[in-house]
Formats: sequence, structure tokens, C-alpha cells
Amino acid sequence: MLKANLACRLLYTTAVFLVKSSILLFYLRLDPRLRTRRLVYILLIWVALLSIVTFFVLLFVCTPPSLFWDLSRQAKEPEKCLTQSTQQIFFEVNGGMKCVHPVPRESKEEKRWGW
Repeated sequence: MLKANLACRLLYTTAVFLVKSSILLFYLRLDPRLRTRRLVYILLIWVALLSIVTFFVLLFVCTPPSLFWDLSRQAKEPEKCLTQSTQQIFFEVNGGMKCVHPVPRESKEEKRWGW
């Protein structure tokens, strides 16, 4: 069961990355302005880096990864796994960093015409 848990964590991280990337790529098609395109490219890089880091943190929560699903070995060698509090801090920082994504603003012309 713990093997499936680890696999689901990794698949979830990959799926979230693909969904976020597809939404950002759709933004490129919606708005041809250079400023917005640059912002979207920066966000694509940001999402990719954050997803890669998250993927590998999840993969190597325990070293070696097989220790993740062997609870008896985890009890004998607790120093080879990240503590729950360390994992919690990582995911809180990760979530906070995702909230910092800037949102494209309306241009002055759009406000003037009410579009």
C-alpha cells in the first residue's frame, strides 16, 4: 500500500505540473502582448522548477526510496527519512511560493474602453 502511496504522490505532482503548464500555454494564445508573454514564460519556468524540486523531495523522502514502504526499517533507521515536521515546512513554503504567482493586469486602453 505504501508503494502505491509513493507512486500516487509522484503521479500527482507530474499531473499538476502538466495542468498548470497547459493553462499557461493557453494564456500565450489568448494574449499576444510581449509583456504578458514574458510573464507567462517566467511562470512556466517557475512552475517547472517548483515541480521538479517537489518531485525529487517526494521521491527521496527516505534514502533509499525503498525505505519509504518498509516501516520496520524506518523505525530502526529514522535518520534516513525526513521528519514529518521537515516535510510539513517544505510543503508550507512550497504552497506559499505558489501563491506569489503574479496575475496579468488590464492595460490602460482596456480600462478606458471597458473591455
